[in-house]
Amino acid sequence: MLESSSQPPSQFLVDQKMGKEALEFANFSLIQKSSFFYLNFVLQAAYNRKIVEKVGNVPLESDFKPPRYFRTKNPFGEGWQIVDSVNWHRETIEKLTNEQLKLSPWGGWNDTLIIERLDEGWTLENWKTEK
Repeated sequence: MLESSSQPPSQFLVDQKMGKEALEFANFSLIQKSSFFYLNFVLQAAYNRKIVEKVGNVPLESDFKPPRYFRTKNPFGEGWQIVDSVNWHRETIEKLTNEQLKLSPWGGWNDTLIIERLDEGWTLENWKTEK
C-alpha cells in the first residue's frame, strides 16, 4: 500500500494484485497509474493489529487527484448508484457503461474485507451485482 503524504491518512491506493513483489518496482508512478482502485481504509487499526506493516512512504505524483465519482450497489433495489464525492449526489442506473466499470467502490473497507476481496481475485471489472 502506498500512503499519500498529501491526502488524509485514511485514504490509500490499493493495487488489485499487490503483494511484496510490488515493492520491487523502481518506478512507483507506474504502479499508481496501473491496476489501482481508490478507497478509504482505516490504516491505523490494521497496523495496530499487525495486519499490515509500514514498508515506506512514497509521495503521489503531483498531478494525482482522488476520483470524483464512485460506484456502489443500489441499496434500494436492482442496479448501481454512481456517487459524486463532492456533493454526495447519487444517480441510480441499471447497467454500467465501460467507463463506469472503472469507478472505485464508494465507502470505506476494513482490513478483513480488503484481504477477502484480494484473495477472491476481486477486480473493478468483475464486480457485479447479484441477480
